[in-house]
Amino acid sequence: MPRLGWRWLLAVSSVPSLLVLLFSNIAPESPRYLFMKGRTNEALRVLEKIAFINGKQLLTSTLISNNRRQDEENFPSQEAPLLSSFRNKKTTFLKWLKDLCQLFSLGLLRTTLLVWALSFVYTFSYYGLQLMISSLSSGQSDCSSSLSIFPTNDILYANVFITSLAEIPGLAASMVFVDRLGRKLCMEIPTMLAVIAILPLLFCQNGIVTLTLLITSRTFLQAAFSTYHVYVKEVYPTSVRASGFGLATAVGRVGGMVCPLVAVGLVRGCHQTLAVIMFAIVMLISGICILFFPFETKGRGLTDIC
Repeated sequence: MPRLGWRWLLAVSSVPSLLVLLFSNIAPESPRYLFMKGRTNEALRVLEKIAFINGKQLLTSTLISNNRRQDEENFPSQEAPLLSSFRNKKTTFLKWLKDLCQLFSLGLLRTTLLVWALSFVYTFSYYGLQLMISSLSSGQSDCSSSLSIFPTNDILYANVFITSLAEIPGLAASMVFVDRLGRKLCMEIPTMLAVIAILPLLFCQNGIVTLTLLITSRTFLQAAFSTYHVYVKEVYPTSVRASGFGLATAVGRVGGMVCPLVAVGLVRGCHQTLAVIMFAIVMLISGICILFFPFETKGRGLTDIC
């Protein structure tokens, strides 16, 4: 970035995303999705491939739906004539509207609100800690006694890259413990540890201690955030899983947009203590939300419909 500018940085950073275009064509589709769309033969081929990879023999059988009558109303079978374009769009819209209503039904309302709260808080805190590290590293503070963690701005971007490596231990920890302790504990414990890690910043610390505490808190937060993504995809039934996860992600993006307005402003305005208090309270709220989730998904079979 110091040599070529942000445009080249953005262009080079987007290159790995092109791999999605290459691999999306060879990634297998969900057998359930194919079957519900009436593409039964394709669903069977995917199941046969799964059985082959796992060294199993796929039993000769016929695929059936748990809710066949309802599915036939929403999706065409292989023998049914193709619907008109308008009717297809109407059917898709009605299906989406039905999923949305189901997310706010009595059985899922509490889960949906808790998932949204966690998504907002985790995204807000995740970017907030990184922005605090960046702001303190660059020395862009109006306070004369502001911390200068790094000696010069020339290596700011290298330092941000190095501090981002804190995510690797968090990811590794979630991989190791998520199936041993369960999803809820693997969110609750790291979240509380992240709060504890930043509490010493309520008092003046030197640059190295400040940096170490922020990186440690980010490591714990990454472990909790990674487990959150696993839990959300298991707590919703299959029929509304994509809609539930997608809406939760959208809510989280709002937290990501709000965060720079708050975190950077506080740090640059020499209100580091206030910023720490804010992040501690926000993360504490997420820890409380985890306690109210209806059930643990570890070892629990995925439900298809509510």
